[in-house]
Amino acid sequence: MTTAKRLIFVGKDRSPRCLLETVQIPELQEGEILCKILYAALCKSDLHTLNGLRAQPVPSYIGHEALLEVVSHRRSDENLQPGQRVVFCVCDSCGKCSRCSHGLPQKCASLYKYGHEEMLTMKASLSGCYASHIILRPGTAVFVVPDEVPNHIAAPVNCSLATMVSAVSKIKGDASKTILVQGCGSLGVYCCALLHDMGFKKIMCCDRLITRLNTIRNFGGQGILAGEEFEKLESESVDIIIEACGSKDVIDVGLSLLRPGGTYILVGMVHPNSKLNLTAEKLIRKCLTITGIHNYAPHHLEEAVNFLARTATKYPWGDLIGPSYSLKEFEKAVKEAEQDRFHRVLIDPWK
Repeated sequence: MTTAKRLIFVGKDRSPRCLLETVQIPELQEGEILCKILYAALCKSDLHTLNGLRAQPVPSYIGHEALLEVVSHRRSDENLQPGQRVVFCVCDSCGKCSRCSHGLPQKCASLYKYGHEEMLTMKASLSGCYASHIILRPGTAVFVVPDEVPNHIAAPVNCSLATMVSAVSKIKGDASKTILVQGCGSLGVYCCALLHDMGFKKIMCCDRLITRLNTIRNFGGQGILAGEEFEKLESESVDIIIEACGSKDVIDVGLSLLRPGGTYILVGMVHPNSKLNLTAEKLIRKCLTITGIHNYAPHHLEEAVNFLARTATKYPWGDLIGPSYSLKEFEKAVKEAEQDRFHRVLIDPWK
């Protein structure tokens, strides 16, 4: 094996937007890991990039959610063996700068994000997941996926689930609190399942899609149709709100539902169209806490893997996953993902 296939994003106005190429796999450097990509998953952020809603330099190599199989490596880790299934942190960090030292490796001063970087060299271009192989850098944490977790279920773990593990880690206190999750997409489903597994009983989840509201019941949440929040909940009755939908339009409703002293955790609005129309007075008078969550640290991904293995049969994870497509069928996969029929659509580079 000396070559790899890769998809290159060349711009939203180009036709096609992505080019499929075959390239030579370079020799590994110290600390690097060469992996086969078993499955990649289409994240909403990639759809935003493809459609111009999220800025990204071109040409670049997109795709950051994937389940991998180790081919070879140049690390001193004796426990890392060829053939193992692994997931990896989307953020490669130095572990030495002040941000890393303060527990925010995802904000490393020399941060490198897989599937988000401009293609400068051939090696850098093997840093996304819409491909047959990927080369992981020396600062990238990897975790072995237990046998209990099927391939298709493991593919999205290193983005949505790990991010939500980071988000719910901010929730303190007893499980009697009332929590509202805004959005029943992947982030929302993972959030409800995590909270339910933690023992919370009052987990509400709102969304505009009735099909998603039906799904959320199987993951510990009680569905509320977007726009009907005040019919189901009283004003100032919610202790914690987790924004997981990416829409600024839900914030005013959320602020009205939060009780004095409540907490608002913002996760989904990672895009420019997120300017909020609110006053500091509104936050101050209600003594609210606003927290932003972006990506995660390696220990969150490790916890996500363990959680998925422990709950592999507790929740119907397979219901979230749609069909898989080959690299040549990438545009078909994108169209399927945009229909919102499934929480995740997969790319199988070996089809």
